[in-house]
Amino acid sequence: MPRDCPVCGTPQGPASVVGPLKKTFPYALRRECYDFCHCAACDLYYIDPIIPAEDFQEIYFNWPQFAPFPGEEWAYSPARIRGSVEYLQSRFRDLVMSRQDYDWKVLEVGAGMATLARALKELPVRVKAIAQDITPEAAAICPWVDRYVVGDVSAAELDDEAPYDFISMTHVLEHAIEPVGMLRRCRQLLRPEGRIFVSAPHRPANWRSDGGIAAWENYPYQHTPAHLQFFSETSLACACSRAALRLTFWNGAVEEGQVFEAWLEPAP
Repeated sequence: MPRDCPVCGTPQGPASVVGPLKKTFPYALRRECYDFCHCAACDLYYIDPIIPAEDFQEIYFNWPQFAPFPGEEWAYSPARIRGSVEYLQSRFRDLVMSRQDYDWKVLEVGAGMATLARALKELPVRVKAIAQDITPEAAAICPWVDRYVVGDVSAAELDDEAPYDFISMTHVLEHAIEPVGMLRRCRQLLRPEGRIFVSAPHRPANWRSDGGIAAWENYPYQHTPAHLQFFSETSLACACSRAALRLTFWNGAVEEGQVFEAWLEPAP
């Protein structure tokens, strides 16, 4: 039997299994294949079982996180990095520029190379940027960050700087073993009038709900077993409701529907 839905907790049966997904990482992992499941109650797609601890260690700590796989060197090109900076500036510029006299405090969860901090530091506003990631790989090479916390999002060091005006999770929530818990923790760190920006994989391009497993097998953002779940507007709203947040903006059409963007705020 598939595990319960990691967002709404609904027990799942054999009918929820869409099909098998093989690992996509070129590493020797303990588990080679997963069931890909769909929760009809909240419209979340997720892998089952959860990633083994040994494979989690292998993917996130034993191999580089910020070096490309063969054939994916383009992802770390100067043009690609510049594009990422400008993309995040376009999402935050109007918000921070509306108060140039204000000292903004921003937390970047699962920061990696801390692209949001880099983007905001280029704007003519005062920003204190805190980055968090579980791996120390990028901590010493992001001079645009005021403080880089290495550890889980539950790390007490993040409370030292709280509350935050904005929290960003760019391609992070799909990795979370407990996505509701991650959102709940971010809610604790946020100002009452603060906002959370989320961007994550959504659906394959030209995806149809009756298309079976084939579209997911070739989905560029299907990184099994690092990507544990794929949200829809319904499933993200459900996760928000369980974390004392509300979904205030959703765009599921980014990159031909392959990526979504959302803004979250504290629930009233």
